[in-house]
Amino acid sequence: MLRNRRSSKGFSLLEVVMAMGAFTIIIMGVMQITTQGSKSYRGMKAIQTNLETAQFALNLMAKELRTSSVVSSSTGGTVSSIVFFDYSQNRCIQYRADESTGMVMKRSHSFVSANPDTNRSDCEGYVFAEPYETLLSGLSNQVVIVDPSEAVPDPAVGRVTVSLTIGTAGAAATAQTTVSLRDFNYIGI
Repeated sequence: MLRNRRSSKGFSLLEVVMAMGAFTIIIMGVMQITTQGSKSYRGMKAIQTNLETAQFALNLMAKELRTSSVVSSSTGGTVSSIVFFDYSQNRCIQYRADESTGMVMKRSHSFVSANPDTNRSDCEGYVFAEPYETLLSGLSNQVVIVDPSEAVPDPAVGRVTVSLTIGTAGAAATAQTTVSLRDFNYIGI
């Protein structure tokens, strides 16, 4: 008995190859979309982590600057290091942002004395022997603008603006804060 080829059931080789080609194209497209989504998620997660780190450092700086007088001699413009006396803690504090190492660092000295009138002048000219503490790394750009407090001619309360950019070009985050110094007693308000 001879079989008729037309009556046999199944797919021809050409049909199987065409179906496999179409399936391969669809799977490659789905993989590409999944890969891009995963890459975007990792990038957003890196930006979020960088932003949280920058916010932590800025919040700490703002808290300490709020009750302080700036001592740093390089005021009135963009600086990379700021020294100030924090009246609430009787501490001389220095923050340093270094783009070459990508770090923001802090060190402080507490004045332990029987004199309750420790003030800004105790911090002027102080040479820090204490080591730096790293607050954040990955710094790619920083701007610190200091407007000092002045008692003459019109009493003016100083302000410090700090802007930090951390991360790489694909996952960079910028955070900024401006703090008004509350050194009213020092400038005679």
